[in-house]
Amino acid sequence: MLGHSRGGHFARAIGARAPDRVSHAISLGADLRGLVGVSVPTLAAVAAVRRGLELTGRMRAERCFTHECTCAFARDYGRSFPSDRVRLTSIYSKGDGVVLWEGSVVPEADCVEVTGSHVGLAFNRKAYRAIADALARPELEG
Repeated sequence: MLGHSRGGHFARAIGARAPDRVSHAISLGADLRGLVGVSVPTLAAVAAVRRGLELTGRMRAERCFTHECTCAFARDYGRSFPSDRVRLTSIYSKGDGVVLWEGSVVPEADCVEVTGSHVGLAFNRKAYRAIADALARPELEG
């Protein structure tokens, strides 16, 4: 699994949910400590989206887009990561600007710092090198 930004959250959640189906989970520019470890402007954007979903009646549950979300994705994301069975790699940039990079550095992951912006991580040759290196590592036997 490979995901950028929120996709990195999905990669981690799917790795935790189905370790028998995932050998490597790779995150680009995602806070792996929580779901909303982002800059103040990004928090404002998330709040606006949440409000729009509330107003249009499209909110799935009352606590969506908050720290208290209890959907299946949030539960899977919150599980302990099975690092004995799935390799987790976190690729991050201190110049991200959207995600607070400190949340990308977690003990259960191989953490790789690259330079660049949040959106730029999807096009960053250094990030692609880190992805290639992560995928070249053998599957865990756990």
